[in-house]
Amino acid sequence: MAEKTPLEGYERGCGEGEGCVFGPAWADVDRNGCDQRNDVLQRDLTDVQVREGTQGCVVVAGVLDDPYTGAVLPFAKAEAAEVPIDHVVPLAAAWVQGAAAWTPEQRALFANDLTNLIATTRAENSAKGDSTADEWVPPDPTYGCSYATVVITVKDRYALTVTPPEAAALEGLLATC
Repeated sequence: MAEKTPLEGYERGCGEGEGCVFGPAWADVDRNGCDQRNDVLQRDLTDVQVREGTQGCVVVAGVLDDPYTGAVLPFAKAEAAEVPIDHVVPLAAAWVQGAAAWTPEQRALFANDLTNLIATTRAENSAKGDSTADEWVPPDPTYGCSYATVVITVKDRYALTVTPPEAAALEGLLATC
C-alpha cells in the first residue's frame, strides 16, 4: 500500500504532546459499563468468554468469523493484537471528509460508534489501513454489500463527504446486494 501524505491537524495518538483528535481509544460512549472494544468483541465473536469480576465486560476468548476475509480464527486476550477493531470509515478519511470541523466530543463519538467498528484480522486491518471504498474492498466478495451499507450509513449519519471515485465503488458494491 502506498504511503499517504500526512494530514494537516490530524494527530490520532493520545500520548504526551500528541493531538488526540478523536479522543482516547475505546471510550465507553454508550455508558453501558464496557469499553467499545469489548462491546465489539462481544458482538462480533462467537463462543465468547469473559473475565470474572468485570461485570461481563472484558472478553478473554472467543472465535472470530472475519467478515472481511471469511477466515475463522480464535481470539485470546493474551494475543489481542491478532483481532484488532477496524473503523469501517477510517478516522483519517473522516478527518478529511468533515470531522476536522467537529468538536472533540463529536469526534470521540464517531471514533467509538459501534456501527462503524468491526472486529477483523490484524493482516486485513493493516491491508485496509486508512483506505476508502475506492481504494480497498473486502477480499470476501460476499461481504461487499454489507460493507457498502455500513460506509453509506456512517457517512450519512455524520454528514461526511463522498468523493466521486468512492461513490462509484460503493455503487458497484451495492450492485451485489
